[in-house]
Amino acid sequence: MELFLQCLLVVAIGAGVKGHGRLIDPPSRSSAWRYGFGTPNNFNDHEIYCGGFSRQHSKNRGKCGPCGDAWDLPVPRPNEGGGKYGTGTVVRTYQKGSEVEFGIELTANHHGHFEFRICQTENPREPETNECFDKHVLKRADGEGEKWQPGPGSNVVFKPTFRLPEDLTCLNCVLQWRYIAGNNWGMCPDGTGKVGCGTQEEFRACADITITDDGLPDNTTTTIAPTPKPSTRVPLTGRPRPPYVPPPRRTKTPPTTTTTMATTTENLTTSELPVTTPSNPGTRPFLQRFNIIGVLRFVGRIIRTLGYSFFG
Repeated sequence: MELFLQCLLVVAIGAGVKGHGRLIDPPSRSSAWRYGFGTPNNFNDHEIYCGGFSRQHSKNRGKCGPCGDAWDLPVPRPNEGGGKYGTGTVVRTYQKGSEVEFGIELTANHHGHFEFRICQTENPREPETNECFDKHVLKRADGEGEKWQPGPGSNVVFKPTFRLPEDLTCLNCVLQWRYIAGNNWGMCPDGTGKVGCGTQEEFRACADITITDDGLPDNTTTTIAPTPKPSTRVPLTGRPRPPYVPPPRRTKTPPTTTTTMATTTENLTTSELPVTTPSNPGTRPFLQRFNIIGVLRFVGRIIRTLGYSFFG
């Protein structure tokens, strides 16, 4: 009964806890697009964890795709050679037998350890196998075995150093990163139970690399591009044209005529002054209908006449 409850606790904890991490140096097949490579985008490149704890350990009995995909997916799985992200794009070239500093970003640190393996393949578009990766398990550069434990901290890039095999050169090799977390409670080999024992959540990632004698890129290395799929999107040919708006209609204005008026006075003769008037005389201003100077002369005469009469 106690063992049964412990097993239930393992499943409950494992199903509710998720770490997050990705291989960024060399960038994995799902992360290469973030570093300028023309590979398909995977915005969930930090969640390549064998389909999740329950799917891996309950449905698939602990099995995981070589590059982190759920085991029950059809082959080639998305991150394997020939899959959606397995385009064969080489992202790094290393020298055989050299010490290499890898880069792993953990956005959620769940302890555990890292492991690295290499699979040599003739065709980068063919799916890799776990058996191929097990042929070349990398050793730590400090000689402390094959497992490297990250320190504390999340959103941190950890940089373990491993040594490449002395006798391995390849145009098309695949580097495998494995992160076996240690945050779940489980049963230890000695029969005790504690956090870090038993089945754990696991992350994996694969990166296409080349290993040469001198660490320089080989000119014969080729990258096999994925077969383009027909697109259903309609390409844009420029900015959409705005709807046509007809220009405002112009209204006709009545034609105007220019007349010349000549007026003479006793001491001053006006020159010909152009006066613009509408074609319809009835619409002219009131004062323009009379000779203003003539009116003033007439009024002046009346005033003089009245003045003479008044003063005698």
